[in-house]
Amino acid sequence: MGDKLSGEELLLRQVHPEFYQNGILGSRAFKPNSGDAGKMSTDRASLTSPQAAFDHYTQHMKKKSACVYGLKVEDFAAHSIECEADALDADGDIPANPAHSLADYNGNPEKSWKTTAQRLRDIADVGGCRYAPPPAA
Repeated sequence: MGDKLSGEELLLRQVHPEFYQNGILGSRAFKPNSGDAGKMSTDRASLTSPQAAFDHYTQHMKKKSACVYGLKVEDFAAHSIECEADALDADGDIPANPAHSLADYNGNPEKSWKTTAQRLRDIADVGGCRYAPPPAA
């Protein structure tokens, strides 16, 4: 487990196209996926930019993202979600990601994650999109 994060540090979250329809941010973007073991991936804005995080995710990891939103560590903490550094080493063709971090939902009952995700979505939505790629020509 990495170092605990605290305070106003911004954590960047990739938003899958399924969770961003017609410019509307879905709460599902802020709930761990079934394979995440309750720990949702984020990137530390203190170590990377929203665009660089997007590029790493889509180009190197070959995953889909419509855009990037952000939440402060304290936003997660207000919902009893601990955040920790989780730097990733290079893996084959995927470069290292020293900015990777995790938001650990496991301190809360899984049945509460949907409501928590809705509340976090609302906070992220107020902050606005941090990066979206230009529309394809």
